[in-house]
Amino acid sequence: MKLQTLGFRFTLLTPCFSGGADGKAGASEIRVPPIRGHVRGWHRELFGVKESNLVWGSASDPASAGSRVALRLLETAPASVRNAPVLPHKFPAGRPALMPMANFTIEMQRLVGCSNDNWRHAERSMRTWLLAGCLGYRSNRAAGSVWPADGSAPTNGAKLVEELRSLGLKWPVRVSDPPGELDAIELRKTASDTISNRQFFGAAGDERVPSPVRFKVVSFAGGFALLATAPPREVSAEGKKQHLVDAALNALKHKQAWSGLQWKAF
Repeated sequence: MKLQTLGFRFTLLTPCFSGGADGKAGASEIRVPPIRGHVRGWHRELFGVKESNLVWGSASDPASAGSRVALRLLETAPASVRNAPVLPHKFPAGRPALMPMANFTIEMQRLVGCSNDNWRHAERSMRTWLLAGCLGYRSNRAAGSVWPADGSAPTNGAKLVEELRSLGLKWPVRVSDPPGELDAIELRKTASDTISNRQFFGAAGDERVPSPVRFKVVSFAGGFALLATAPPREVSAEGKKQHLVDAALNALKHKQAWSGLQWKAF
Protein backbone atom coordinates (compact mmCIF):
# COMPACT_ATOMS: atom_id res chain seq x y z
CA MET A 1 0.00 0.00 0.00
CA LYS A 2 1.39 3.39 -1.02
CA LEU A 3 1.23 5.89 1.83
CA GLN A 4 -0.30 9.31 1.17
CA THR A 5 2.16 12.21 1.07
CA LEU A 6 2.03 15.98 0.86
CA GLY A 7 4.95 18.30 0.09
CA PHE A 8 5.60 21.81 1.41
CA ARG A 9 8.26 23.98 -0.23
CA PHE A 10 9.53 26.93 1.79
CA THR A 11 12.30 29.48 1.94
CA LEU A 12 14.13 31.37 4.66
CA LEU A 13 13.59 35.12 4.85
CA THR A 14 16.09 35.68 7.69
CA PRO A 15 19.19 33.84 8.98
CA CYS A 16 18.31 30.57 10.70
CA PHE A 17 20.26 29.30 13.71
CA SER A 18 19.35 25.64 13.46
CA GLY A 19 22.10 23.59 15.06
CA GLY A 20 23.05 20.13 13.92
CA ALA A 21 23.02 16.95 15.96
CA ASP A 22 26.08 18.23 17.87
CA GLY A 23 24.22 21.33 19.04
CA LYS A 24 24.99 24.98 18.44
CA ALA A 25 28.78 24.55 18.35
CA GLY A 26 28.88 23.22 14.80
CA ALA A 27 27.43 24.23 11.45
CA SER A 28 23.81 25.25 11.07
CA GLU A 29 21.61 22.88 9.09
CA ILE A 30 17.96 22.07 8.45
CA ARG A 31 16.89 18.94 10.31
CA VAL A 32 13.52 17.25 10.68
CA PRO A 33 13.35 17.08 14.54
CA PRO A 34 13.31 20.88 15.08
CA ILE A 35 10.72 21.36 12.33
CA ARG A 36 8.62 18.62 13.85
CA GLY A 37 8.83 20.33 17.23
CA HIS A 38 7.62 23.66 15.85
CA VAL A 39 4.77 22.08 13.86
CA ARG A 40 3.74 20.06 16.89
CA GLY A 41 3.60 23.27 18.94
CA TRP A 42 1.20 24.89 16.48
CA HIS A 43 -0.86 21.68 16.34
CA ARG A 44 -1.21 21.92 20.12
CA GLU A 45 -2.42 25.52 19.85
CA LEU A 46 -4.94 24.68 17.13
CA PHE A 47 -6.32 21.35 18.36
CA GLY A 48 -5.18 20.80 21.94
CA VAL A 49 -2.56 18.75 23.75
CA LYS A 50 -4.40 15.43 23.53
CA GLU A 51 -4.68 15.42 19.76
CA SER A 52 -1.17 16.77 19.32
CA ASN A 53 0.13 13.78 21.29
CA LEU A 54 -2.09 11.45 19.29
CA VAL A 55 -0.92 12.70 15.89
CA TRP A 56 2.76 13.32 16.63
CA GLY A 57 3.27 10.66 19.31
CA SER A 58 4.12 10.94 22.99
CA ALA A 59 6.27 8.96 25.38
CA SER A 60 4.48 10.40 28.42
CA ASP A 61 0.83 10.15 27.36
CA PRO A 62 -0.46 6.59 27.98
CA ALA A 63 -3.25 7.19 25.45
CA SER A 64 -0.71 7.87 22.69
CA ALA A 65 1.77 5.65 20.93
CA GLY A 66 3.94 6.30 17.90
CA SER A 67 3.42 9.16 15.50
CA ARG A 68 0.65 8.91 12.93
CA VAL A 69 2.43 11.37 10.63
CA ALA A 70 6.06 11.31 9.45
CA LEU A 71 8.18 14.15 8.09
CA ARG A 72 11.20 13.95 5.82
CA LEU A 73 13.27 16.43 3.81
CA LEU A 74 13.12 16.10 0.02
CA GLU A 75 15.04 19.28 -0.84
CA THR A 76 17.62 20.88 1.41
CA ALA A 77 20.69 23.12 1.41
CA PRO A 78 24.23 22.37 2.59
CA ALA A 79 25.06 22.96 6.24
CA SER A 80 26.39 26.48 6.78
CA VAL A 81 29.39 27.70 8.77
CA ARG A 82 28.82 31.30 7.74
CA ASN A 83 28.17 33.51 10.75
CA ALA A 84 25.20 35.82 11.26
CA PRO A 85 24.64 38.08 14.29
CA VAL A 86 22.52 36.48 16.99
CA LEU A 87 21.70 39.88 18.51
CA PRO A 88 21.88 42.19 15.47
CA HIS A 89 20.77 45.26 17.44
CA LYS A 90 23.74 44.86 19.83
CA PHE A 91 26.67 42.88 18.53
CA PRO A 92 28.05 42.09 15.06
CA ALA A 93 29.48 38.78 16.29
CA GLY A 94 27.37 35.73 15.75
CA ARG A 95 27.34 32.02 15.09
CA PRO A 96 26.78 29.74 12.08
CA ALA A 97 23.44 30.26 10.37
CA LEU A 98 21.66 29.20 7.23
CA MET A 99 21.35 32.26 5.03
CA PRO A 100 18.16 33.83 3.62
CA MET A 101 16.70 32.63 0.32
CA ALA A 102 17.76 29.00 0.84
CA ASN A 103 14.91 26.74 -0.30
CA PHE A 104 13.70 23.50 1.25
CA THR A 105 10.96 20.95 0.71
CA ILE A 106 9.56 18.87 3.51
CA GLU A 107 7.22 15.95 2.88
CA MET A 108 4.49 14.89 5.25
CA GLN A 109 3.63 11.18 5.09
CA ARG A 110 0.45 9.60 6.37
CA LEU A 111 1.18 6.53 8.48
CA VAL A 112 -0.99 3.58 9.42
CA GLY A 113 -3.68 4.56 11.94
CA CYS A 114 -3.85 8.19 10.82
CA SER A 115 -7.50 9.17 10.48
CA ASN A 116 -8.80 11.68 7.95
CA ASP A 117 -9.13 14.27 10.72
CA ASN A 118 -5.60 13.56 11.95
CA TRP A 119 -4.25 14.11 8.45
CA ARG A 120 -6.22 17.31 7.80
CA HIS A 121 -5.21 18.73 11.16
CA ALA A 122 -1.54 17.90 10.59
CA GLU A 123 -1.72 19.70 7.23
CA ARG A 124 -3.29 22.76 8.85
CA SER A 125 -0.63 22.78 11.56
CA MET A 126 2.14 22.63 8.99
CA ARG A 127 0.61 25.52 7.04
CA THR A 128 0.18 27.56 10.24
CA TRP A 129 3.87 27.10 11.04
CA LEU A 130 4.85 28.28 7.56
CA LEU A 131 2.67 31.40 7.83
CA ALA A 132 3.09 32.34 11.51
CA GLY A 133 6.16 30.46 12.73
CA CYS A 134 9.94 30.44 12.55
CA LEU A 135 12.70 27.89 13.04
CA GLY A 136 15.71 27.59 15.31
CA TYR A 137 17.33 29.71 18.01
CA ARG A 138 15.85 33.23 18.49
CA SER A 139 12.79 32.11 16.52
CA ASN A 140 10.51 34.30 18.67
CA ARG A 141 12.56 37.28 17.50
CA ALA A 142 12.14 36.66 13.75
CA ALA A 143 15.31 34.61 13.21
CA GLY A 144 14.61 31.64 10.95
CA SER A 145 11.49 33.22 9.44
CA VAL A 146 10.10 30.57 7.08
CA TRP A 147 7.74 31.36 4.22
CA PRO A 148 5.94 29.31 1.50
CA ALA A 149 7.96 29.12 -1.73
CA ASP A 150 5.45 27.33 -3.94
CA GLY A 151 3.40 30.35 -5.06
CA SER A 152 0.76 29.84 -2.36
CA ALA A 153 1.89 32.62 0.02
CA PRO A 154 -0.62 35.36 0.90
CA THR A 155 0.13 38.62 -0.92
CA ASN A 156 -0.92 41.05 1.81
CA GLY A 157 -1.71 41.23 5.51
CA ALA A 158 -5.45 40.87 5.13
CA LYS A 159 -5.11 37.65 3.15
CA LEU A 160 -2.53 36.31 5.60
CA VAL A 161 -4.77 36.83 8.62
CA GLU A 162 -7.82 35.53 6.72
CA GLU A 163 -5.98 32.27 6.02
CA LEU A 164 -4.69 31.96 9.59
CA ARG A 165 -8.26 32.32 10.84
CA SER A 166 -9.46 29.67 8.36
CA LEU A 167 -6.74 27.33 9.68
CA GLY A 168 -8.13 27.79 13.18
CA LEU A 169 -5.58 30.14 14.77
CA LYS A 170 -7.31 32.31 17.36
CA TRP A 171 -4.26 34.36 18.36
CA PRO A 172 -4.48 38.11 17.66
CA VAL A 173 -2.22 38.99 14.71
CA ARG A 174 -0.71 42.38 13.92
CA VAL A 175 1.20 43.23 10.74
CA SER A 176 3.45 46.25 10.17
CA ASP A 177 2.16 48.55 7.44
CA PRO A 178 2.96 49.65 4.83
CA PRO A 179 5.18 46.76 3.76
CA GLY A 180 8.38 47.51 1.92
CA GLU A 181 9.59 50.31 4.19
CA LEU A 182 12.33 48.06 5.62
CA ASP A 183 14.02 44.96 4.24
CA ALA A 184 13.98 41.55 5.95
CA ILE A 185 17.31 42.03 7.72
CA GLU A 186 16.31 45.43 9.11
CA LEU A 187 12.98 44.04 10.33
CA ARG A 188 14.72 41.14 12.04
CA LYS A 189 17.08 43.61 13.72
CA THR A 190 14.08 45.57 14.99
CA ALA A 191 12.38 42.39 16.26
CA SER A 192 15.53 41.56 18.22
CA ASP A 193 15.57 44.97 19.95
CA THR A 194 12.92 44.55 22.64
CA ILE A 195 12.85 45.53 26.33
CA SER A 196 13.30 43.76 29.63
CA ASN A 197 9.76 42.67 30.49
CA ARG A 198 9.03 39.09 31.54
CA GLN A 199 5.29 39.46 31.01
CA PHE A 200 5.69 40.37 27.34
CA PHE A 201 9.07 39.06 26.24
CA GLY A 202 10.09 36.37 28.74
CA ALA A 203 13.50 36.15 30.38
CA ALA A 204 16.83 34.46 29.76
CA GLY A 205 19.27 33.05 32.29
CA ASP A 206 18.78 30.41 34.95
CA GLU A 207 15.06 31.18 35.31
CA ARG A 208 14.34 31.17 31.61
CA VAL A 209 10.80 32.16 30.65
CA PRO A 210 9.77 31.77 26.99
CA SER A 211 8.51 34.90 25.29
CA PRO A 212 4.73 34.73 24.79
CA VAL A 213 4.96 37.46 22.11
CA ARG A 214 6.40 36.28 18.82
CA PHE A 215 7.73 38.17 15.82
CA LYS A 216 8.26 36.95 12.28
CA VAL A 217 9.29 38.51 8.97
CA VAL A 218 6.79 37.91 6.17
CA SER A 219 6.94 38.67 2.44
CA PHE A 220 4.09 40.30 0.53
CA ALA A 221 3.66 41.65 -2.99
CA GLY A 222 4.64 45.11 -1.70
CA GLY A 223 7.71 43.97 0.19
CA PHE A 224 8.65 42.63 3.61
CA ALA A 225 6.65 43.23 6.80
CA LEU A 226 6.84 42.22 10.43
CA LEU A 227 4.19 40.00 11.99
CA ALA A 228 3.50 40.09 15.73
CA THR A 229 1.31 37.59 17.54
CA ALA A 230 0.70 36.18 21.01
CA PRO A 231 -1.76 33.89 22.81
CA PRO A 232 -5.27 35.37 23.11
CA ARG A 233 -5.26 36.80 26.60
CA GLU A 234 -5.75 40.26 28.03
CA VAL A 235 -3.41 42.09 30.40
CA SER A 236 -3.66 45.32 32.37
CA ALA A 237 -1.44 47.99 30.84
CA GLU A 238 -1.60 51.78 30.81
CA GLY A 239 -4.63 51.65 33.06
CA LYS A 240 -6.76 49.50 30.76
CA LYS A 241 -7.26 45.97 29.51
CA GLN A 242 -5.44 45.18 26.27
CA HIS A 243 -4.61 42.14 24.20
CA LEU A 244 -1.18 40.86 25.20
CA VAL A 245 0.27 41.56 21.76
CA ASP A 246 -1.09 45.12 21.69
CA ALA A 247 0.24 45.88 25.18
CA ALA A 248 3.66 44.57 24.12
CA LEU A 249 3.72 46.70 20.96
CA ASN A 250 2.67 49.77 22.93
CA ALA A 251 5.51 49.14 25.37
CA LEU A 252 7.96 49.09 22.45
CA LYS A 253 6.81 52.19 20.60
CA HIS A 254 9.05 54.44 22.73
CA LYS A 255 12.18 52.71 21.39
CA GLN A 256 13.65 54.37 18.32
CA ALA A 257 13.74 51.18 16.25
CA TRP A 258 10.02 50.62 16.83
CA SER A 259 8.71 54.18 16.70
CA GLY A 260 8.35 54.25 12.92
CA LEU A 261 6.35 51.05 12.62
CA GLN A 262 2.60 51.28 12.13
CA TRP A 263 0.51 48.24 12.91
CA LYS A 264 -2.65 46.89 11.33
CA ALA A 265 -5.10 44.51 12.95
CA PHE A 266 -7.14 42.72 10.29
